[in-house]
Amino acid sequence: MSEIKPYYRRQQGLGLFPVAVLFDKSVEANDTLLLRKEDYPDLVIYLKTTEACDLILEAVSVAPRKPDLSYAKIPVDETLISLNAGEEKTIRLSEVLQSEWALHYPYLHLKFSSSTTINLAAFPITTTTTETLKQKLSIEPLVIRSTDSDIAVSEAQVVEVSKLEVHAPRKVFNHGIIRVHSAPYVESGASIYVAPGASLDIW
Repeated sequence: MSEIKPYYRRQQGLGLFPVAVLFDKSVEANDTLLLRKEDYPDLVIYLKTTEACDLILEAVSVAPRKPDLSYAKIPVDETLISLNAGEEKTIRLSEVLQSEWALHYPYLHLKFSSSTTINLAAFPITTTTTETLKQKLSIEPLVIRSTDSDIAVSEAQVVEVSKLEVHAPRKVFNHGIIRVHSAPYVESGASIYVAPGASLDIW
């Protein structure tokens, strides 16, 4: 097992330059590739292999080396790409990685499951697809129970909620904008009043 060091170029700006490039590189089973992701939030990784092979995110780390020249690795052990002989694939790291926390580490330790010849390129991108999902998950639900008071949304006010439930006999008076990420539930005897010029948007 050996460590592969790809070509690396650090470029300020939009992140259009690759952080790793390897073409016609022979690797052995369990060889590892140190990929310097640094502070980019996400990566696009292209891989082509001559033989069937898995690309595995073995671990992540913060510093490139400890004083004894070893790595302080945090195990991940997730398969990112599985290829048959002669196949190629491009992935966006945030879309395939289950361990979302690993995206925050600057060094990725990738492992190859079998001996093959590879073409690999990794490009940084400046946003992650998980951001939108995280934003949606961070939005609180609005549940108005029978023991609560009626509520009113004023003009020019925007309220965004993951769900909206109104239980009898409560009422919602909407003079602004309410955005709901699922169909609202309005119990019999409860009501939502939407004033002229206001809106109730279901996303």
